[in-house]
Order: sequence, then C-alpha cells, then structure tokens
Amino acid sequence: MTNKATKRALLTSVLALLLCVSMLVGTTYAWFTDSVTSTNNKIVAGNLKIDLELLGDNGWTSIKDNPQPLFDYENWEPGYTEVKVLQIKNEGSLALKWVAKFTSEKVLSKLADVIDVYVSTTATTYPADRDLTGYTKVGTLREFVNTIEETTKGTLEAGQSTPLAIALQMQETAGNEYQGLDLGGAFDIQIFATQYTFESDSFGPDYDENAAYSVWDGTVPAEKPDSLVVDTAKHLISINDAAAFAYLNTLNSDPDFYANYGSKWKYSIELNADIDLANKEWNPITISNFVAFEGNGHVIKNLKVDTTAENAGLFASINCNDNGATYVRNFTVDGAFVRSAKRAGVIAGSAPQGMVQNVTVTNATVIGTKYVGGIFGGGNGAANDCVVKNSYILIPADGEKEAGGLIGYLANDGKASTDNKVISGNLVENVVISAPSVASGLVSQPNSANVGGALIVIENNALKNVTVTTSDDTADAFASNNVNGKSIVQNNTQKDCTINKAAPAVAIVDDANSLIEALEAKNDVFMIEDVKIDPAGMSNAYGKTGINVSGQTIDGNGNTLDIKGAGGTWDSGVCTSGGLIKDLTVTGSFRGIFIKKNSDPDKNSKVYLENVIIDGTTYTISVDSGTGKGLEATNSTFNGWTSYAATLGEVKFVNCSFGAGNGYNFSRPFAPTTYVGCDFAAGHRMDPRAAVTFENCTIGGQPLTAENLSTLVFTNIENASVK
Repeated sequence: MTNKATKRALLTSVLALLLCVSMLVGTTYAWFTDSVTSTNNKIVAGNLKIDLELLGDNGWTSIKDNPQPLFDYENWEPGYTEVKVLQIKNEGSLALKWVAKFTSEKVLSKLADVIDVYVSTTATTYPADRDLTGYTKVGTLREFVNTIEETTKGTLEAGQSTPLAIALQMQETAGNEYQGLDLGGAFDIQIFATQYTFESDSFGPDYDENAAYSVWDGTVPAEKPDSLVVDTAKHLISINDAAAFAYLNTLNSDPDFYANYGSKWKYSIELNADIDLANKEWNPITISNFVAFEGNGHVIKNLKVDTTAENAGLFASINCNDNGATYVRNFTVDGAFVRSAKRAGVIAGSAPQGMVQNVTVTNATVIGTKYVGGIFGGGNGAANDCVVKNSYILIPADGEKEAGGLIGYLANDGKASTDNKVISGNLVENVVISAPSVASGLVSQPNSANVGGALIVIENNALKNVTVTTSDDTADAFASNNVNGKSIVQNNTQKDCTINKAAPAVAIVDDANSLIEALEAKNDVFMIEDVKIDPAGMSNAYGKTGINVSGQTIDGNGNTLDIKGAGGTWDSGVCTSGGLIKDLTVTGSFRGIFIKKNSDPDKNSKVYLENVIIDGTTYTISVDSGTGKGLEATNSTFNGWTSYAATLGEVKFVNCSFGAGNGYNFSRPFAPTTYVGCDFAAGHRMDPRAAVTFENCTIGGQPLTAENLSTLVFTNIENASVK
C-alpha cells in the first residue's frame, strides 16, 4: 500500500536568549595600611545560547547551517518509520532549562492520528532497521503538537549537550482511507531555553533563582521600550520583558501603526520571556487584527485584574474583524485573580475571533456578573488542548448566569459556514464552578446559530474533580443549556465530578458583614479578601472566632484575615472541624487555626492547610479534644507556638517553615508527626511528646541530621528520628 503527497516540512526554530549579570568589585580601607594585589581579575557577562544539531554521515551539524526540513518524505505507508538523531547543545556560559515541542499553525488532518511519535533522550546513533527499543512513545502526532511532554525537557550546564532522537512511525493498522492524504500543513520542532539556577556567588547558588522571570513594576512605559521589537521584514513583534508586554496595549492602539509598520493582519506577536506581573493592577490588552500571540512555552504569573468594567482578563478581547482568527497559544498563566462585570476569563474576557490553543491556567480565581470562564468569558472563538486546574470560576448570588470551567458563553461565528466549531482536547481539573443559573464544568450555553448550518462540536475533553453548583436544571458536566439542542456533545470523560443543582455556595468575604452573612448561609467556599474583623459578638463555645466552619473550603487568594483582640482572650482566626484552608495569612488572634470537634462526630474530617501563613499569633495551631481525623499542611509557615493534642491524630508537614512569633519559637507536638522538607529557624526548640520523624529537613538553613538533632529537640529526644 503506497501513500503520496503526505509531505510535512518541519521548519526548525531555536530560541537564543541573552542574559547579563552585573558584578561590583570594591576596596575597603582600614586605619592601618598595607596592600595586597590580585591581578588579572575578569568581569565577563554570562550568556544563554542554545543550538540543535543533527547527526549525519559527517557528524553533528547545526540545523542553522542546514535549513532544509528534517522530515521530508512524500510516500508514507503503514509501518514506515523515519528517525532523526539530534542533540541539544548549551553553547552559552550559563546553565539553562530546555523544553522541546512540536507546533503548527494549521489544523492537521486525520493523518496526524495514525502517525506515532517516539522520543529518546539517550540515543546517539541511528537504530538498526525499525528497532525503537529505548524510545518512548509519547502519543500520536496530533496529541504531541502544541503540547509539552515530560519526556522532552531537561537542564544543561554550560558546554553540555544532551541527545534528543525523534522517530515518526505510521501505524500498521492505518487503512485505505489514509491513502493520498496530506497532513494539512507543516509543523515546527522548537527548542525553548530559559536560565536555570546553578551558578553560585559568595552566598550560594540561589541568587538567580528568579532570573527566568521579568518582573513588572506596575507602570506602562511612556515610549516604546527597546525590549519591544517590531520586525517589519518578518512581520513579527517580539516581547522580551515585562515592560514590553505592558506597552503592547499602547502599540496596538497606535493610530500610526499602519503608517509605521504596515498591516496588523500580517503580524504575529512573540513572547520571549517568563513574566511576573507581581499582582500589580493589570490593564487588559486588546489583541486586535494580529495573526497570533505565540507564547513560546513561557509562563505569565501573578495576574491581577479587579475592575467594574466588562471584558477582563490577560486580554480584554481577541478580535480579528472579518479577516479570519487570531491564534493565542502555547503559554501558562499561573496565579490569576480576575474580577469584573460581564465577560471575565483568565486569558480573555471576550474572544470574538480568538482561537486559544495549548494554554494552561492554574491557581486562578475568576469572578464576574455574567459570562465567566477559565479560558475566556464569552464569544465566537474556540479553545483546544487547554488546561484549567486548581481554580474557581464564580458568579456571585447577585449576578446573572453562564459560568464554565473552560468557556462561559460560546456561539459560532454567525457566518454562512458549514465548518463545525470544534472544542476538543481540553482538561478541567480540581475546579469549582458556581453561578445562580447556567453553569457547566466545560462550556456554558453553547449556541449553534450559524446561518450556514455549522454546529458546535464539544468532544474528547476531560473533567477531573470538578464541582458545579447552580440552581439551573440544565446544569451539565460538559455543556449546560445546549441552545435548541444544536450543539454536538460526544466522547467526553469525567471522573469524581459533582453537579449540585442548588443555590450558589460560594461567598466572597471582604468585610465583617459579608463574613457573618456567609457564615449564616453556611456556604461551602469562602473567598477571603484583606479584611480586619473584630470578633466581638461572634463568640461560640470555642471563644471569639473570626470564621467558624465545618468541612468548608476557605481560599484567601493570598490575602490576610486579621482578627482583633489578641492577648488575654482565646480568640481564633479560623475555627474548623475539617476541610481545606489555602492561600491565607492569619494574624492578630491568640490562636491562628483552632481545630474543634463537631457536635456531629460524622462531620469531623481531616484538616488540610496549603500555602497558609500564621503569624502575629501566640498559638499557630490549637486543638480541641475529641478530634481525630488528622492534619496535613504543605508550603505553609508557622511563626509562634505550634502545639496540638494527641486527639488530633496523625500530622504531616511538607515543605513548611517554623519560626518565632509573639515571643515564641517553639513546637510541642502531642500527636505523631512527620516533617518532610521542612525548615526550622535558628533557635527553634522542640519538645516532642509523641513520635516525630524528620525527612530532608533543615535548621537555620543547615541539614538536620542525627548528629545535630539536639540543636532542635532539647528534651524527649528519644521520640525523634531522622531519615
């Protein structure tokens, strides 16, 4: 069986990044004089430079010297295999992180479903025949395009290289229906590199741990910065740091853009750096009439948009008028808080012609009054091969409708088209969606009103641990309120998902009154903003308490709960009998977290703390009798007196720190406890009344060992062991 015209030109591009490190050398004079000279000192700026080389008959050759496609064969048939042995080489002076990926601007044909991709990071010679022993199958060509696989990433020190062999193999089961098919477009192999923490200065190897991120100072440059480069020959706008990214809005709205640079419809925008927006108030960018925003695998973190206007997100709107679509693809947004009126999403509020591809959203909170989604709020666009994880998508009880884990409201483009709009390959995981009406784990209210008969097809998506709460009867895991039943929903999967057809169960707490209302309503999730509360009048059997909950989730979004009245009273920041507390700082109270017993024993559950800081308290954790479900804390800080009763059950701290607060720098666990990757401040002392185990812990920044254990455990040391 012979196939023809299946040419796939792989045009390989490699990013080279430059980073300069400044150093200062000085001289100190004393009262007495003498001198000593160190000669031939050098100050040389480090640089980051990466290359990709192909193994041929004459050894290794840079692909920069051979611009021909790596894979360029026109007669594929079942079982045909083609292998290219490559190596990634660090030609700079700084250590780097690298990731390899396939990308394509085209929608590939079904031929991509029968071409398997294999990768080896050890092969340095070509295999005999078709023997791919030692190669790892990473999926089909379609699955691998625009995804980042664990098998194709790593680190390299200066001067090092690493093999990266790629094999494409046509499945032997491919039938006659694939004869004569073209792939539908070329795709690229791209290698992305960013700086990796390795080099040391006089104080250790962590001085450059944030070097990969360009941090925004919260201002927009008055003039176009040099780090924003417009290449009129290649029709490419390069964004090389946070200042350039912030200026993009100004460039986009420049009335002289056409006169200076030509038609926007020919331009793509390229992100060449990881960006930290530092939770400064971000003005959403309107991407209007560009070909694409290419993220190049970079990360944008700490996005904050808090406005009463419409269309809120990293981008306000993704528009392309009547000239096709704008592609927004290949990057991650980690840590976002977006709140607006209508149309709110992490990537965009509105996406009339936005095609979002291979974008990951994690640790986000999106709040709006209508049309709210993890990727975009509403529009005629699409989202494919995207991920939304560990996030909240919310419309408050006084809002309107249409919240989706992926998209809030989705319509087709209204043109006389017969081409279906496909929403495919997306994952929504560990996400809470809540709205008064019309909510879905994936897409809310798909509306197939295309005058040419084209439909919306929602297929091959996955949901994991997703909770949807809405009073609307059309609530569905994948597509709520399928308008007139014209959208096709098929071949999607779900695991551990819950649909609650009830009133919204999320409370946004920003003052004492809203907190009291949330407590009275017994909401399932509390979204805490910076708030200072006088707990007078909020007393219960456990003393004065800011928040008194049982099994709920409390999400602080990085904010602070300040409880007045610390001192002689037994007030508590949070009083709980189980549930999750995350991303919250508790201060001002006598007890930070008070773990109580519930009057109904069946309602007692394990307490989980994630990214919690307890500071400015006396007790960090306090425990009532009769609570035996346990505690697990990760990435949290406990400054003060950390002590809890044996009735709490087993306790585990992972990557936590323990320091001084209110005069205390002390731990006294009465329950069996395991510490993994934890750091104890210098001078911290421990009196373990039950068995405690330390794994990979430090004290004062130094490894904790059996030999120096007594610097931490001053009594009952027989209860302590080090692994």
